[in-house]
Amino acid sequence: MKTDWDVVVVGAGPAGCAGAKRCAEQGLNTLLLERHILPREKVCGGMLLSPASRTLVKDEFGEPPAEIWSSSPYVRGYVLHVPGTSGRKIELGRVPHAWRRVFDYWLSQEAQRSGAELWTDAKVTDMVEDDGAYLLKVSHHAAEQGIRARYVIGADGAASLIRRRLLSGVNLSYGPASRICYDEAALNWKTLGIEKEYFHPFFDPHRAPYRFSIEYYGGVFTLVFGGLRKSGKDLALEGGSLAEQYRLLDLGREPIWEDACVELGSHKEILFGSFSPAKGNVLLAGSAAGFMLPVTWEGIGPSIRSGIAAAEAVVKASAHTKEAERYYLAEIEELLSTFRRAYSWGRRIKEATTKEPDHLADALEECFEELLNIPRW
Repeated sequence: MKTDWDVVVVGAGPAGCAGAKRCAEQGLNTLLLERHILPREKVCGGMLLSPASRTLVKDEFGEPPAEIWSSSPYVRGYVLHVPGTSGRKIELGRVPHAWRRVFDYWLSQEAQRSGAELWTDAKVTDMVEDDGAYLLKVSHHAAEQGIRARYVIGADGAASLIRRRLLSGVNLSYGPASRICYDEAALNWKTLGIEKEYFHPFFDPHRAPYRFSIEYYGGVFTLVFGGLRKSGKDLALEGGSLAEQYRLLDLGREPIWEDACVELGSHKEILFGSFSPAKGNVLLAGSAAGFMLPVTWEGIGPSIRSGIAAAEAVVKASAHTKEAERYYLAEIEELLSTFRRAYSWGRRIKEATTKEPDHLADALEECFEELLNIPRW
């Protein structure tokens, strides 16, 4: 089994698959590691929300095959719900929609077709620098082994081990995201006036932009709670302020399944602090670098863009025998400027929580209208 690689990419989500695909296409011996067996579940909506994301996926991976989309393959837009106001509808046309387990699996297959080698059930347990390269310990099918790489792209999620090894002195805040999946009959769609073909975020007037969301996949709908911690379920279902206005479920029904993940809780350190998503020839991409857009939580497009940027930085560094860090920071500057704009919206929305509900709904609507129509990443 090969143990020396030009590039090791850790994590086979959108960022990792994009980075591995681009590196392999440029002739670099590339290994893509995924800790789970694919396909795997992901607590995330599989929507290509912005035109920028849809264009990026098509340009980088080709036209997605029809079979990866859910049985409810398109979302027409958003309806933003703030208690005390009417729902604010944002039309987006036809937004492709998939379960992330299926979408990410397709991305990994495309990375393999481009020449990247994929190991699944491969968990990185340590990384150390060694004489200008990096040694990674990997538990692959429960067997420990060591691999060596000139470059490492850490795309291993919000709780990234690569980030912890790279930037041991940086403390970032975390927050949970949880998902509960129900049969569609558990929700009284007609009484509530909720249209299945729209994505529905519900905002607590005192905690916006954090919210919970309803998303329909055809036969199944999900409740996703982000930034509300354990109180999210109480707010939505069990007597909190949102539950009082939006009695969503027949609470006698059991969910089909529940799962959860970890998200970075703040972009402040990433955009304005001491955090840097690169050091030497180790680069962080996707959620490992915090590339989930504030407020709208759009992640697929920014993650793919950061994965491509990481790959381009590696290619340039390899050709010029320079450290990849300098190229990567230049490559992502435009992406970071978009994130700074979104972060400023988050501050404006928090200020609006101290005013009348309509002020908050107006701010949310204006923010979503702008961020959901980003032309390019």
